[in-house]
Amino acid sequence: MIDLRVILIFLAAIIVSSVCVRILPKKIPSPLIQISIGYIIAMAGGSGVKLDPNLFMFLFLPPLLFWDAWQIQKQGFFQNIRSILSLAMGLVVFTVFGLGYLLHWLIPVIPLPAAFALAAILSPTDPVAITAITRNVPLPKRLMQILEGESLLNDASGLVCMRFAIAAIATSSFSLEYAVFDFSWLVVAGVVIGLSLSYVANYLDYFVNKRLSEDSSSQILFSLLIPFAAYFLAEKVGGSGVLAVVAAGIVMSRWELSHLSKPTTQLRRNSVWKLIQFTLNTAMFILLGEQLPAIFKQASHVVEMTGHINSDWLIIYSLLVVVALIVIRFIWVGTILLIGRKRQPIRIVVLTALSGVRGSITLAGVLSIPLVLSNGEEFPARDLLIFIAATVIILSLLVASVSLPFVLKGLKQNNGKETTTQEWQAREKATAAALNAIHSFKETSKTANSSDFNEIVDSIAVIYKNRLNNAKYLNTSQIEREQASINLKIEREIWLTTILAERQVIQYEVRNKRLTDDVARALLHELDLLQERWIS
Repeated sequence: MIDLRVILIFLAAIIVSSVCVRILPKKIPSPLIQISIGYIIAMAGGSGVKLDPNLFMFLFLPPLLFWDAWQIQKQGFFQNIRSILSLAMGLVVFTVFGLGYLLHWLIPVIPLPAAFALAAILSPTDPVAITAITRNVPLPKRLMQILEGESLLNDASGLVCMRFAIAAIATSSFSLEYAVFDFSWLVVAGVVIGLSLSYVANYLDYFVNKRLSEDSSSQILFSLLIPFAAYFLAEKVGGSGVLAVVAAGIVMSRWELSHLSKPTTQLRRNSVWKLIQFTLNTAMFILLGEQLPAIFKQASHVVEMTGHINSDWLIIYSLLVVVALIVIRFIWVGTILLIGRKRQPIRIVVLTALSGVRGSITLAGVLSIPLVLSNGEEFPARDLLIFIAATVIILSLLVASVSLPFVLKGLKQNNGKETTTQEWQAREKATAAALNAIHSFKETSKTANSSDFNEIVDSIAVIYKNRLNNAKYLNTSQIEREQASINLKIEREIWLTTILAERQVIQYEVRNKRLTDDVARALLHELDLLQERWIS
């Protein structure tokens, strides 16, 4: 009963946080509001929620990473793959060693492997937090694509590095040869399992649905199970569950655009996944705030071992870590640009450095640190590590929310021109295909002798012709339906025919890489809504 009460309290807190985000000024990042609500819950309740680290990682990470991989703009991802890999792989390793040694030097009570583990946990960035901060002053499109790709891959590399560090703490040894072999197996096994599972599962699902009627509810449940299955199987064979989930999400994205489900399934599934993403992301920040009082109290005892009686040193340590993370990013990005002889305005380098905000994945990673090591010993300075990570999340949000709008002020951007051009080109081709479909339907229809047939066909054709004359806005006006039931049947047949023609063109444009995934989704979503109206 207590667990159920806690769940209900957190669900209510999620709703309250959503209301507060809409009421309070937009300059306040939503994660900070959610953390504050969690802190209020902790102060009112008097005790923190007890978390099982392994269960916490399994419940939160797979759906969050899967959705991120599913929704990432893949053309932008592959166009910027070198920059993304540089940040997601090279910068992570650079951060682990650079920040790890700094942490051990600042706080000697933290063993070096534990410092490396914390540095690895702090490596992943959070684009959701950045988006919340830059709602009014958005980042340049290319930079945002790089940050999204970085956050998708550095989740995996950061958590894998954390895994090595924790193993080194338990065994008191580190073998480079073993680490390279283990890392290779983690990557290969994780990626292969994720790709194979997602592809085979989707193919079998498509095979069954092609011969039987598609059930929306089971399809939604099917998509929910894939990330957990990929994570579980990869971990069972010693692979990276994180990479398996990311690979499965990328396959799911491509499959979704090339093998469309029923509009009802698409709409309901997207709604369910958006709800899950919103709930989990919000719950994690509320959970962070709820855990803060207990974390601070436990960490205060540990900090006394450093020789500093005043617990304010905890905040100083965390602030120094935030500064170090920004400096490390700045040095890395500047060096890579210098080596590659790529000239970029200093403002872009500063933006990239300041955009390394930590969020939900860092929180999930640090809370997944085991209470006890495999050798039976307690994890050294666990409470202190959790407190530093939690404080770094909050401080990085504060620093970014203050500095990013200032740095972005006056920056000329051209985020929408290419997308708008692509969107209209796709609309024009899809509309032309719909008009051809109307013409073919008019010539072959068995109901062409109906007295109102030509009037219905022409009225629908007018709508599509108006679309061709408008390069920006879709004509949403609808014919008033005051006809007999036979007229409605004719109209329904025509609409479904034209919608199918539009879908085929959009899919063709995606397959030939002339249309980005996000634009394709927006267009298909419009067709889903329209088709849902005519089949309901």
